[in-house]
Amino acid sequence: MHEAERFSEGEQSMIPRGQQGAALTIVIIMLGMFIVMSTPLCPTLSVTLAIDTKPWTPTLSVTSFSFERIPLPAALVITRDVPYLVGGPPTVGEAKLSFTVSYKNVLLSDKVFASLSDGTYQARVVYFPRSEERETPYVVSLTLVFKGQTVRTSVNIFP
Repeated sequence: MHEAERFSEGEQSMIPRGQQGAALTIVIIMLGMFIVMSTPLCPTLSVTLAIDTKPWTPTLSVTSFSFERIPLPAALVITRDVPYLVGGPPTVGEAKLSFTVSYKNVLLSDKVFASLSDGTYQARVVYFPRSEERETPYVVSLTLVFKGQTVRTSVNIFP
């Protein structure tokens, strides 16, 4: 009878309370790690480029490019599948830049940025999670048009 009274008072567990707290902490940490590891990652392409139109002969050079994956929740606050520019000079110019991304010969994005002036820009684009092959690059094509003159360049960015 004393045994039944003990269970009715809430002493039903054979694990001491200190160990219960440690076990609960471990379960919470493992759950958090599972959530982080199972969150889909979004491919993100970034190209830093320099535009120079002086002396009236345009040049376009890619100074750096990168591929990274960001967690889907972070990507939800960014417009996906549409390239955008980060930085650049505050002045308005006459140059136009076409930014095109394809993967496996399929066009993923195409955007024209107008009224650009001389300076350094970073073009970025974020995509929803997708299947990729490590040996197949994203092809980023850049076309600069200034006063009827056209300059083209492209880079291959591997996942």
